[in-house]
Amino acid sequence: MPMKKTAVLLLTVLMMCITSLGVYAESATIAAQVPGTHTVTFVIEGGKVEANGTPVDHTIELDRQRVQTYRLIPDDGYILDQLIYDGEDVTEQVTNNCFTAPPLIRDTEFTVIFRPSRLPQDSSKPFPQSSTEQSIRRTSTPSSQTRDANTVHTGDFNEAVGYFTVLLVLSLCLLIVLTGHKQEKHTTS
Repeated sequence: MPMKKTAVLLLTVLMMCITSLGVYAESATIAAQVPGTHTVTFVIEGGKVEANGTPVDHTIELDRQRVQTYRLIPDDGYILDQLIYDGEDVTEQVTNNCFTAPPLIRDTEFTVIFRPSRLPQDSSKPFPQSSTEQSIRRTSTPSSQTRDANTVHTGDFNEAVGYFTVLLVLSLCLLIVLTGHKQEKHTTS
């Protein structure tokens, strides 16, 4: 008789484990305050940038989701070397010294570097790099907003953990049932 009670208790625990797997995914509530505008911060070396025909200084405030075209104007004797927008090198997207940014969804940094258009007399020596340009080249990586599908982040639920828990509980149930069955045989003999 005690064996049946133990088995019922373990099956109840198993059912609780199984039903909790689906509850985890439905228990999160997400709320967000979405701003109406965003700030674009500029770092410019060797030229200037215009938005809507107006030169930009250090920052501009734009409406959320706005698609903005910027005109890149190098100083005399300079050409575009690199354009970094929101952490991504977008130099190849510049056409006729203009860059059209994607819809604005967060505060963004816009860095444009112009370099001298003529090679130095001794072409074996590279152009000197400014500290900003060196920093950009070191830190220019794909956008940090990209998630690696193979990385588990805080709050993610890995199904393997749930299945492992169920397997562990089933194994424990089987062990207890077999142990109890052996004890019943010894007491009846």
